[in-house]
Order: sequence, then C-alpha cells, then structure tokens
Amino acid sequence: KTENDPCPECWRVPTHEELSELINSYSSWTMNENCLLGRWFSGPSSYTETVPRVFFPAAGGRNYDGRAYDRGSWGYYWSSTPNSTEAWYLRFNSDIIVYTRHDGDRACGYPVRCVQVTDEVAEL
Repeated sequence: KTENDPCPECWRVPTHEELSELINSYSSWTMNENCLLGRWFSGPSSYTETVPRVFFPAAGGRNYDGRAYDRGSWGYYWSSTPNSTEAWYLRFNSDIIVYTRHDGDRACGYPVRCVQVTDEVAEL
C-alpha cells in the first residue's frame, strides 16, 4: 500500500483496464435499496437482481474550490492509472457511460470505488 491509497487493507483502487471493462458490461441506471441513484454494472451477463453486479452511486464530484456538483445525476470515478498530470476515469449518467482521460488535472474531487484484492483476481 502507498501512503496515498485511500482504500482499506486488502483493497485498492481499480486500474485503467479494470474500469474500462465496465464500458462493455451490461448496466442499468436505477435507484438502489438505499434510495441512491446510480448504475448497476453486471459484467458479461445481462443485468438482473440475481446476477453478480456492482453498484456505482451517482455521487457527482467537487470543483477545484471544493463545491459539490452533479450529485444524483452523474457518477465520476477515478482509476489508479495516471496519465501525465491527468488520470483515467469512468463517467456516467442515466443515458451514457464514458471511460476517458480527465481533461484537467487530478485535483478534481472524484470518488473511488475500491476493489478487493484476492489471490487470483480483484473483484469490484
């Protein structure tokens, strides 16, 4: 673990490759059981309640001045992969899912979704 890793022991921030795979996954915009709007991703299987899946809340982000924005309408999630002064991130709303390089710098306040480290594979 590095000093800048926000995840608990045995967890880490997903890589560029791991987050980019979600673009090709089945997903559904919905409200979860905690009344949070966001998107369920279910991998290669079509989304249903019985298929293994991961929920990403539409948590929005924070501007450089610390103000919150887009909460409940957009999700922005950093990967652990830097790209010069930029980084890769997942962005989605009810209509679109994009995985791209951030066009600013890494100072934006976007959430991370930690993945569990296992012997064989990291699981979202």
